Amino acid sequence: MEDFGPKNQDFWNQSELLRLFQAIEELKSGHPYAYICGKAPFLDLTVRVNPSVLIPRPETEEWVGMLLKEQTEDQLFVLDIGTGSGCIALACAKAKPKWQVHGVDVSTEALQMAQANAKELKLSVSFFPMDLNEQSTWPNATFDLICSNPPYIPENDKSRADTDVRDFEPHIALFTPQNDPLWFYRAIVCFCKSNLKPKGWLYLETDAAYHQETKDLLLRAGLFSQVISHQDFRGNFRCISAKKSS
Repeated sequence: MEDFGPKNQDFWNQSELLRLFQAIEELKSGHPYAYICGKAPFLDLTVRVNPSVLIPRPETEEWVGMLLKEQTEDQLFVLDIGTGSGCIALACAKAKPKWQVHGVDVSTEALQMAQANAKELKLSVSFFPMDLNEQSTWPNATFDLICSNPPYIPENDKSRADTDVRDFEPHIALFTPQNDPLWFYRAIVCFCKSNLKPKGWLYLETDAAYHQETKDLLLRAGLFSQVISHQDFRGNFRCISAKKSS
C-alpha cells in the first residue's frame, strides 16, 4: 500500500486510487510486484526495475555480499558482465567507493535502467554495451575482478522457471542459446583469458542443476589456481569463485 498511497497528504486522490486498483489487477494476473511498484531491494540499496531487467534475487545478494567481504583491497578495477539493473555493480560501488566499477550488457534497455539507477543513487559506475559473442565489442582493458550472473536456463528447460518469471521477466537474461546451459560460462572463460589480470578473481552465479559441470569447465580451462564452490542459504551450490593463475 505504501508504494501507491498518498505521499504528502492524508487522503487518496483519484489518480492514486486508480493506480492502486490497477496494481491489484496486475497482481491478480501474475505480474511480479517489483515490476508493478517499479523497484526492488538489493543488499542496502533499492534499485529501479522494469521488464527489461531481471528482478534481483536473494541468492544473488548472498554471493555478492560474500564477494564484498572476501575482496578486501581498497582499489580494484571491476567488471560486472550482464549487469541488467546494475544492482551488482552498484552494490560494489556503494560498499567499496575506491573501486572503479564497470557494468556491461548486450541490452540497450537494460543499460538505460542501470544508468538511471546509478544517477538516482549517486554512485559512480560506468555502463557500456558489450556482446560476449562479438569480440570486437570487448573493452581493451584488464580487470582485477570480474563477476557475472549470466543466463543459464536452457531454452528446452523453460518449464523449470516459475510462471511469473517465465511470463514476465526478460528471456534474454534467463535462457541460454542452443539449449546449452554452459554457453555463457564458456564465453566468460574465453573473455577472462585476455581480460582478467593474473591473480584476478572471477565470481559466477550458477544454476544448481549444472553447478558441477560449470566448475569442471573452469577447472579444465587451465586458467585458475583456485576454483571454489559456494552454497546458498537453501543449501544449493549457487556460486563459483576462481582465482586466475599468476
